[in-house]
Amino acid sequence: MPISFARRTAIFWSLVLAVYLLGYLIVRATLVHTWQRDGQSYVIFPEWPRSLYYVYRPMADLDGKITGMRFRQSSITEAK
Repeated sequence: MPISFARRTAIFWSLVLAVYLLGYLIVRATLVHTWQRDGQSYVIFPEWPRSLYYVYRPMADLDGKITGMRFRQSSITEAK
């Protein structure tokens, strides 16, 4: 019996969401730095690719509200 269109669509969007969340978790874990200006920990998104910041910004906003983590779009060299 073939899988219905609704079920295939639900599976597809579930996979898209899972890939998005996994990608966000990897980005968040690898880009945490201490910003020199205030000594606080931030997820500092690199200047390039700029799309990385915009793709994950909705999740970063939600994450910041839940966990208190701070986010910036800035140069990594400022974080050292």
